[in-house]
Amino acid sequence: MSRKKSVKRHRNASSANSGETVEVKKRGRTENLRPWRPGESGNLSGRPKKTLLTEATRAWLEEIDSKSGLTNAERVVVALGKKALKGSHEAFRIIGERAEGKPLQAVEHTADHSDVRELVEAMNQRWRDGQAAKKKEGNGAP
Repeated sequence: MSRKKSVKRHRNASSANSGETVEVKKRGRTENLRPWRPGESGNLSGRPKKTLLTEATRAWLEEIDSKSGLTNAERVVVALGKKALKGSHEAFRIIGERAEGKPLQAVEHTADHSDVRELVEAMNQRWRDGQAAKKKEGNGAP
C-alpha cells in the first residue's frame, strides 16, 4: 500500500504575471506540531560540554615536557611571551586578552526619536477618539 504525498500548488513568484503554478511537496505530518512552552527546550541534553578536539587539546596542554619540566601550556605561554618581547603585536594582543579579557568596545548611538514620539501620540489620540465614540454610542447619543 503506497501513500499519496500531499501537494500544494503555489504561484511561482518569479512568474506572477504569467499565472504559472509550481508544485511544492509537503514533508511529514504537521498536525501534531505545537510551539515550545516558555522554559521548555527541544534539546533536553543541551549542547555537548566538550568535543574530541577540546579534550585532546587539554590533554596535550597538561603534558609535562621531560627536558624543561614545564607543561605544554607553560611552554606555549613562554613562546608567546618571547614573540611579544621581540615586537609581535599579535602575540602582545593575545597575552593581553588572556590576562585581562578583551577590551570593551564603546558604541555611540544617537537618534532622533521625534518621528516615533509623533507616531505614538497619533496612535494614542486615535485610541482616545475611539473610546469617546464608544461612550457616545453607549449613552444613546447619535
